[in-house]
Parts: sequence; C-alpha cells; structure tokens
Amino acid sequence: MITDSLRRGCVAACLVLTAGAVQAADIVIINGDNSGEGLNDPTPRAPVSGNPGETVGAQRLNAIGYVADLLGSRIVSDVPIVVEVTFSNLRCRSTNADLAAAGPDRLVSDFPGSRPGVFYALALANAISGGRIESAPDISAEFNAALDAQDNCLGGADWYYGLDNNPPGDDLNFVSTATHELIHGLGFSSFVDLQSGEFFMNLPSIYEVFIRDLSFGTTWPNLNSNQRAASAANDGNVIWDGPSITPQISNRFSGGRVGSDLQLYAPSPVEPGSSISHWDDALTPNALMEPFVDARGDVDVRNGIGLAACVLADVGWTLNGGVGCPDDNGAGIPAPGGSADGSGNTDAGDFMSGGDGDEGGGGCSLGRGAPDPIWLLLLLAAAWRLRRSAV
Repeated sequence: MITDSLRRGCVAACLVLTAGAVQAADIVIINGDNSGEGLNDPTPRAPVSGNPGETVGAQRLNAIGYVADLLGSRIVSDVPIVVEVTFSNLRCRSTNADLAAAGPDRLVSDFPGSRPGVFYALALANAISGGRIESAPDISAEFNAALDAQDNCLGGADWYYGLDNNPPGDDLNFVSTATHELIHGLGFSSFVDLQSGEFFMNLPSIYEVFIRDLSFGTTWPNLNSNQRAASAANDGNVIWDGPSITPQISNRFSGGRVGSDLQLYAPSPVEPGSSISHWDDALTPNALMEPFVDARGDVDVRNGIGLAACVLADVGWTLNGGVGCPDDNGAGIPAPGGSADGSGNTDAGDFMSGGDGDEGGGGCSLGRGAPDPIWLLLLLAAAWRLRRSAV
C-alpha cells in the first residue's frame, strides 16, 4: 500500500480516535489555531441566526461544527473523519481575495477494497477499508481571517457565520463555502497536472477514473498525457461518466449537459485548480460544486449537497440512509445547534485541539470581476509538500 502526503507532519491527537460501527460519519474538527486567534479569536460579535456564539472564534467553531454535522449526515464511515481547521490572514485586496485552502491530506492506493493502482482521498480510503490507515488528519482546511479583521478586504465584507443561508449585504456565506471545500477533501477532486496531462505520481485518482472525453471517446485513464492535457481544455466535451448520473437525473438540467451527460468544467485555456474539479458553470439550475456560484445564498446546503452526493457515491462513498442522488430533500440534516430532529441533544460537531498549522491543499478565491462572488478551488499541492512512503 502506498500513501502520498499532501502536507508535512501529523496531528498526535488523531491517535486517540477509534473506529466503531456507525451509520452517519463522525466528522471531527481539530482546532489548529493558537490561543487568541482563529477559532480562538476572543473579539466580541453579536449572535447571528442559528449561531449563538458571542465571539468571532465561537461563531467560527459553531459554523464549522454545523458543516461537519451536515456532511457527516450524508455519508457513512465507521472511521471518524478528521479535519484540521485553521484561520490565517491570507491574501485579501479590495476586489479579490483567497478565501480558503482545503483538500485531502493524503492520497492512498492499493489498500483493502480499493481498485488496484488508483489513488483515493485518505478519508475515503479509511471508510472503504474500515480502519484508520494513517494517524494524520484526513482533510486540512485553512480559511481567511482577514475578512473579519481588515476594512479594506473585499470592500469591508465579512464572513457570515449564520446558519440560515441569508448573508446580509456583501458578506460571504461561510457555511456554504466550507461545505464546498470539505467536499473536495472527501474526493471530489482531480490531481492531474492540467498543463502536462500527467497523473499525480503516475497513478489516476478514483475521481479521474470517471472523467470521459467525448471527442476521444474514452475515459482519462485510457488517454496518454498529451491527450489528457488537450481534454482538460476541451470545453463542452468533457463529462462525468459515473453510474449515478442517469438520464432521469441529467434531464433535470437545462444547461451544462450533452445529451444525457453532465459536463465538467473544461474551459480553454485551462484554469488550474478550477478546471475539471467542478461541474460546468453552464449547469442550470446551479449546483454547489460549480466553480462560480453565488456565495450569498444561491445554493442552500440545508436542502442537501445536490449532485455532489452522486459523485461521492461514484468514487466509493456509501450514502447514508435517506440521502439520494441528487441530494436535495434535506432528509436527516441536523437542525442548527442540535440533532436532525431539532431536539438540541447533540452539539454541533466534535472538537479536538492540536496541530502544527502547516496546511496543504490549495485555495478558494473570490473576486468582484463578476456580478456576484465566485468560487475558485486551487487543488494542486506544491511539489515540495509531497513525499512518498511505503506502509
């Protein structure tokens, strides 16, 4: 079995986790921030809808905990999914900013239950194998703290930590942003070098197994590197070939499809980090995992994660009972601050302390060049952050 790290170091706190027979996945948030900053920021802030926190840090913890509960209610894993979260002052100007950096901590191949010679996100590999493969976090996520601290950041916009999908003015919906990011960490991601067409470490990821180019008439693992590079910019002819997207599902959409197939985002020239790892931006109605989506409430994750559930099922996740493809009825999604039935008997998310603050992955950027905020996930990790180890 081979694992390829997308960060350096691991979190010792992960070692205390044990697997047990569960239905909904238990997503555990590791607070990687230092005292007085990030998730521990003591700056006073008035409670907002569904989020009773009275400091910036408390509201951040509540919001990311709600996202953890929401995503955990959609998938099944006997192994807790560990997400290390930090807030840092990332790039932020008056018209554009880096909102977040998130992705799988490691890719794993050739473990029990996997397809031979195919990489899987670590959280997915743990779920399929039924045991924790490595003690490192499964997903690393870093969010931009500057939005809450700098008046010149995006014209004074703040993160909105409310849980009602109703950010005021120009504020940005943290819950939908974080949901989008963590779904990439669960495996909705391509790791191909889009310029050269080369697979990461010369192996396809399970996501890339289901990418089909209609011009070439085959899937990406059957193409050579030059053909994959050309396919990455073959706008309108690259589709998701997973079994979950049936004609009955694709017929719900009036744009972003070719016949009964749904298109992936493949503009020419390629947009590193955005191309291929999202649905096409022509998809109508919009979906959570498009590269350019209104962050002010166009997609309401309280109703489910939509087509993302189809992709997660295709790459190997078991969907929780009542979760369909697409996931659009909100069944089993916990009420803010409580359990799915609104009883309030469960806290939002599980939390642990620890971490080295060294985040991997890429970033979600926002600019005001378009009428509304835009998503841009940069998924490719820098080469110096990678290492290969046999276990």
